[in-house]
Amino acid sequence: MSLQVSNLLIVIAARPLPEPIPPGYIQLMRAPHLTTLSLKGLSPDEAYLLACDHLEVVSLPPELVEILERAAGNPQFVEEMVYILRDDGYIKIEGGECKVLPHVDLDSIVFPTTADGLIASRLDRLSPSEQLTLKIASVIGEKFSIAQLTELYPIASDKLFIIKHMETFTNLDLIAPIGNNHSFTFRDEITFQAVYSSMLFSQRRQLHRQIAEWIEVNHSDELPIHYAELANHWRKADDTAKAIDYLEKAGQRALQQGNYEQAEVYFRESLELDATSAVLSSEFFEKKLNGEHIQT
Repeated sequence: MSLQVSNLLIVIAARPLPEPIPPGYIQLMRAPHLTTLSLKGLSPDEAYLLACDHLEVVSLPPELVEILERAAGNPQFVEEMVYILRDDGYIKIEGGECKVLPHVDLDSIVFPTTADGLIASRLDRLSPSEQLTLKIASVIGEKFSIAQLTELYPIASDKLFIIKHMETFTNLDLIAPIGNNHSFTFRDEITFQAVYSSMLFSQRRQLHRQIAEWIEVNHSDELPIHYAELANHWRKADDTAKAIDYLEKAGQRALQQGNYEQAEVYFRESLELDATSAVLSSEFFEKKLNGEHIQT
């Protein structure tokens, strides 16, 4: 029995995409009955209300309003700036009122000039153990569980603090709980990417391998629903063969479910990854034959 809907409103939010523009996006923009809205920066009043909302206050002191002008209407900047001011003790929240602490000169505070820089500045204030927990979470994905973190955390003596870390990250508005607080999600894509990018490639590669192996062991009875996830982790673990294998399995599963567009995506990714691997292998052996130094 299929469900028929006569009218359905779908809202899609996206940033400007870099070249080359994906074919799917071009097709979407040509769709009939499509209405596009280009969002502009926040007005001063809107930035004020956003800051109040994130600080959970009804008003802001005048000197803080002047500081928010540096955000130039960028909502991400507004959010990160007020979080830095709150977390670093420049302002104090009491009874729904925001106060600038005595002897604090807000004009002297230098903020990073990018959203990534603002988030990185906040991450630097975490302890090494907290930073490690958050980085491992980012490799798992935008959504992660305490069980996965506990299994993957490399320092046995610090595993007891993972739940406490989750409380700290939640209070700092870096993550948000899902359901029963055993699972969490990063607050937004920018925060997730900033944390993930702060790790060395070699660290991420090793963790992706460990996560893939953990999924294979702990979800062996329901592995098909994890095919795409496993393909992603094995690809980032630099195991092309396994990544291709799981992409093909994910494509076959999508076909069986009648999801032909998604199947095409998986098969296309598999072919592209296979082609890239063949080119790299060819270059490797050519250099080897020519006696060139191979850096691994």
